Amino acid sequence: MIPKFRAWDKISKKMFPVMMIDFGQSYVMIEEINGLWCERDFDEIELMRFTGLKDKNGREIYKGDIIRFFDCDGDGYTVPVVWDNDYACFSVDWGSNMLTSFDYLEEFYTDLKDIKVIGNIYDNLSLIR
Repeated sequence: MIPKFRAWDKISKKMFPVMMIDFGQSYVMIEEINGLWCERDFDEIELMRFTGLKDKNGREIYKGDIIRFFDCDGDGYTVPVVWDNDYACFSVDWGSNMLTSFDYLEEFYTDLKDIKVIGNIYDNLSLIR
């Protein structure tokens, strides 16, 4: 699978699809709402990679998304999606850098098809505080 990204634009305070990344020149091309491409330097954006998973509504799950799911006892959890450098996988952050991989979630908490993206850490941080 070819990696897919989106970017939080620090200038406009909006999320955009990434059309191209130039690591040599340290910039990305984002696609604005009007369909035009716009260049942003790496320090002007927060880059987020697609996990390869979709939520129960078919919405793609990216690093930085806030997801909601329930365990087998019906307890609900609202947590952000993060990249775990130690294990090189996407995980959820329970706080204080306590991370759980999606594989573990699927095995012990829930069927991943019941996960729902409810926001992201840039637009909706209050959902997890």
